[in-house]
Amino acid sequence: MELFRQDIESILTMRNRWVAEGWAREMACAPVNWPSGGGRQVILGIDTGMELGSPSAGSMSFMMWTEEAGVVADGRISIAGPDVQDKGARGQSLPLGKLVLVEVEGMDARNLLQRQREMEHTRYAIHLEGYSVRVASSMFSEWVRVHRDAVDRGFHLSIMGSALRTHLLNLDYVKGVELVLVTSPDIMGQLQPTAQRLRAIYDAIYEIENYPLHDCGSCPNKEICNEIEAIRELHNAAGKKENVI
Repeated sequence: MELFRQDIESILTMRNRWVAEGWAREMACAPVNWPSGGGRQVILGIDTGMELGSPSAGSMSFMMWTEEAGVVADGRISIAGPDVQDKGARGQSLPLGKLVLVEVEGMDARNLLQRQREMEHTRYAIHLEGYSVRVASSMFSEWVRVHRDAVDRGFHLSIMGSALRTHLLNLDYVKGVELVLVTSPDIMGQLQPTAQRLRAIYDAIYEIENYPLHDCGSCPNKEICNEIEAIRELHNAAGKKENVI
């Protein structure tokens, strides 16, 4: 079953171009050697060394998966735009595009929604000292602050990426994780068409939880459902379950 294959390919095509043109760099995940923050942290504006994804700067955060082996480059992190330790980054408020590409196995209409939720919730399992995810206005956004002391001690975005990968790999159906992180306003603009399509996919699959039985002719998600066979499979499976009950 595939929902995001086209979108993953589109993102990786852009990533490869950014790297080739010098707009992005890539690195490998390393073991996380950073102390835990011990739960939810609040970092005040006066203590912030760098801010990413604030409402004024812009944010998008999406989790995508595929069952095809070899599409996702496990352990690779690509950053398009300034990282925390880059010259001139300190004190900046920058956008955040967080695109998490996951290789999975065993996805079907019975477990997909539960597994999608489990993967998304790993963002709340990241408790790194000096790193805080603030409440965002949308499930597709993340608003991050890095404490100025953490900046002084060498925090960088691949630490967060490595920690997230570790949590995802603890799920037995996850086989690989790749991250594409964007902090450049110009490159964020290039992601808008993909973000719009991903929101449509999410709207279509999560609507099933509230409306398992529906009229396809009047459904606002008809266009994306007609394009992606797996969404129709999910709706059909949910409808059969509702009829049995």
